[in-house]
Amino acid sequence: MQKCSIGIMAYNEERNIGKILEALTKQKEKEVEIAEIVVVASGCTDRTESIVKKFIKKDKRIKLISQSVRAGKVKAINDYLKMVEQPIVVMESADTVPNNDAIEKICFPLLKNKKVGVVGARPIPVNDINKFMGYVAHIQWALHHKISLKKAKCGEMVAMRNELKNIPVDLIIDDAYIERYYLKKGYEIAYASDSIIKNKGPEIVEDFLRRRRNLAAGFIQLKKRYGYEPSTSNTMWLIVETFKFTGLNPKKITWALGAMILNLYANLLGFYDYHVKKKHNVVWEIAKTSKELKP
Repeated sequence: MQKCSIGIMAYNEERNIGKILEALTKQKEKEVEIAEIVVVASGCTDRTESIVKKFIKKDKRIKLISQSVRAGKVKAINDYLKMVEQPIVVMESADTVPNNDAIEKICFPLLKNKKVGVVGARPIPVNDINKFMGYVAHIQWALHHKISLKKAKCGEMVAMRNELKNIPVDLIIDDAYIERYYLKKGYEIAYASDSIIKNKGPEIVEDFLRRRRNLAAGFIQLKKRYGYEPSTSNTMWLIVETFKFTGLNPKKITWALGAMILNLYANLLGFYDYHVKKKHNVVWEIAKTSKELKP
């Protein structure tokens, strides 16, 4: 069995950290052994650390790195990567919950193909699809899935060969940089569509815009600095796929148009932040309504 290390970067995740740790400690293991589960608690002011410590008493694989000050996800990732000795590294967002075979399945392409350097999982939102913001979340991740089937990309959970030890600390986003790193080293990116993790999209427009504008600024930064853009498709393809998702339902079509407008507005805000305000947020403002999963 190949050993892997799992890293979880957490800031005030008391509502979900117990759920993700419970799910990770009960993973099915056939070809992959989970050697350790490391939580990096970054300046937490809630019960996150105390919950993790309770799990440590029950499972010796769980470890805690406590950062006194919140300095951004990249700083947390770097502190984690410094200590990892296992050949496979898995990093999962703290506000997700994996299916019971998700770790095995995301690592599988690394075991079977030496050309693969990094693998992305498939997030599926738990939001109510019959509400506008829930529908927006489902469209977003459905398109992410479709794009990844054409050209793999990373997201809420990644598995990678233990070769990356540091990410530039001033980067706004990490996952697209990880893609670029392994591509530059001559590896391929794979998509494990059967590695399912549950996540939750924002429930209010303000949280959606807050998250998407940061991503928009991050993509601009990556393109300007490294000339790299993550997997995307042309606008017409996205429109066609969106309306395949909606069908001929008038309400769903209206909601899809609303999602497009929100994304466009968020992209404009990200452009404004990066080019006009010169605001490069490595410490994101939290989208609080996406933090508690009830899968």
